[in-house]
Amino acid sequence: MPYPPKLPMFVPKNDFISYLDNYASHFGINPRFHCYVESVYYIKNASRWCIVVRNNKLNTIEVYIAKFLVVATGENSEGLIPKVPGLDGFEGMYMHSSQYANGKDFIGKDVLVVGCGNSGMEIAYDLLYWGAHTSIVARSPVKSPHLSSSLEPFLTFPFQLRYTSYSKCML
Repeated sequence: MPYPPKLPMFVPKNDFISYLDNYASHFGINPRFHCYVESVYYIKNASRWCIVVRNNKLNTIEVYIAKFLVVATGENSEGLIPKVPGLDGFEGMYMHSSQYANGKDFIGKDVLVVGCGNSGMEIAYDLLYWGAHTSIVARSPVKSPHLSSSLEPFLTFPFQLRYTSYSKCML
């Protein structure tokens, strides 16, 4: 099911959630929440997967047998701040993207966004909107012809978006 043509190239969070809701409705997908996979194994002679799930809402164990298994947990399901030498002595604020609400508390402050995935780019854009002095550290150069044009409305403000590649800085 393609994205609606009216959506921009970088889909905002609320539009993406709406798309997922529509996708689930369209295909009759009924996700089960509060469930955690305890184990998964392949039953070779039956050519099936066995999935053992703990349902925390019902306090039960459920077993599913399926021909196909799709692991779609996402790499960012839990916030993880890596151990960075010197971070414990850093006097400023740091947080994982999952804790970010908006840039209101960062007006006029220097803010470094580590990573330029969807969350990092949305946060950097929001920080820029709120007037933070925003820099992005990325593993490799951002290759988007739309980046500068999407920021064009904000270029009249007295701040700029700075970009630094990991290969050019010491961590």
